[in-house]
Amino acid sequence: MGALQEYFDREYYPKKKKWSNAWRQVSNFRCGINTNNYVESWHRTLKEAYLGKLKRQRADVLVHILWDNVLPDVMADHVQARLELQAIVSNQAESTRRDIASNIEGKFNIICSLLL
Repeated sequence: MGALQEYFDREYYPKKKKWSNAWRQVSNFRCGINTNNYVESWHRTLKEAYLGKLKRQRADVLVHILWDNVLPDVMADHVQARLELQAIVSNQAESTRRDIASNIEGKFNIICSLLL
């Protein structure tokens, strides 16, 4: 057995219920999101659109920016999306990536179910 296999068996296999889609339950909270891409995207938006050149700020300044600038925008977007006043727009590349990821995820779930 290779070193990679031993590492996987030691570090990941015992915790498979925490990271594998095979044991995940879809909930309303997670909305079927299985990656942190949305978090990474939001973080980039926060840094570029709201913080700008403010690379290192005190915690109170960051909280002020989040409360006064970010929260109203996020809530407005949420309300517009829930009322279907704002469409969720994807470009062709995003749609293609989502379709590919969906197919890969489905194949992965089938493989995991066969292994169990």
